Amino acid sequence: MGNKSLRTRLLVFAIGLAVSGVLAAMVHEIARQYLQQTLPAPLNQWIESLYPRLALIRTQASPAWWDSLLQGVLFRIRLAFLLGFALWEYARPLCKPPLDPAQTIPLLRAKRITQVYYALSIWYASDWLVQLEALSQWTPFYQPVFLLKILQLPLLSASAFSWLFGCLILSGLLVLVRVAPVFNALIHTILFVILHGYLISFHKIDHTYSAWMYIGFWMPLLLWSAQKASRKGLTFVPKLDLWAMQASIGLLYAMAAAEKILVSGWAWLRADNLQGYLLEQGTALGQWVAQFSWLCQILVVGAWSFEAGFLAAILLRRGIGLFLTTGILFHWSTALLLNAGGWFSPWIAAYLVFLPWEKVSWPRF
Repeated sequence: MGNKSLRTRLLVFAIGLAVSGVLAAMVHEIARQYLQQTLPAPLNQWIESLYPRLALIRTQASPAWWDSLLQGVLFRIRLAFLLGFALWEYARPLCKPPLDPAQTIPLLRAKRITQVYYALSIWYASDWLVQLEALSQWTPFYQPVFLLKILQLPLLSASAFSWLFGCLILSGLLVLVRVAPVFNALIHTILFVILHGYLISFHKIDHTYSAWMYIGFWMPLLLWSAQKASRKGLTFVPKLDLWAMQASIGLLYAMAAAEKILVSGWAWLRADNLQGYLLEQGTALGQWVAQFSWLCQILVVGAWSFEAGFLAAILLRRGIGLFLTTGILFHWSTALLLNAGGWFSPWIAAYLVFLPWEKVSWPRF
């Protein structure tokens, strides 16, 4: 049985490696044809609609620059495969019934996580309407990003934003009072992503809600699992949905760490890199900290190590408490030194998926 399981894993790894290799080869060929301007027109237009900057620099950037960019893309494909395989290996036991206690979480924890998430989600979005109504007048500056660009969604009117915002808040409230919770959770997630997309479609990409939205993608599944468990009279739910949320946060940090090195090289870890940021964009405290090279070196290496190691801590089930504490300090430090984020950043709030909520006293209504 053990040999069969090992053969299956090796086969999956080999297939995945082959697929990632094929994808890398396809990307390489597309890039070559794009630079030579021999790419089919529809594909060329699609690429430039997603990345308009490429059309501007196609004839200006040096071959070495393009090669560096391409190698970075190919590395991302291989890294995505390796991380995906590691996550699959970890998640496999969580998918096999019957579940042992180590593969489940208390039903009460699942319910409270969803309640806290949607209550906070409503709170975070509470001031969006004012911003969206103001942005509805800025048509010349509208540059749709991500999903909005793919779907080619136009800038909406103030009344349309008001209607969507009302649906966002209502769907979150309906989840909290357990009215069609799975359906309303899906509606809430879709609207949250779309409205946030509009907020960042004016030449300023903001990653404030990245982790919050990623765990939100899994919330309907957790609600569905909790709903099924309640109907069957069970006191536990499979751990898989919650683990997927935790892994999503770890993946975001891991990819952020990888991007820093891919874009800037290992020079990103130099003290003067952080000093430059602090002197140019930092708060008064940040500019004071920039005077101390040794302190900046500790901060920059510590920040990168935290991001790079968070996913490993989840997979190895070691040091989660230490990483969560470090994460809180990390996000607080960016607020104090760079005025980025806040004391209750959504990144910190996303850590709610790691907490044993069933052990917390809960008010009864």
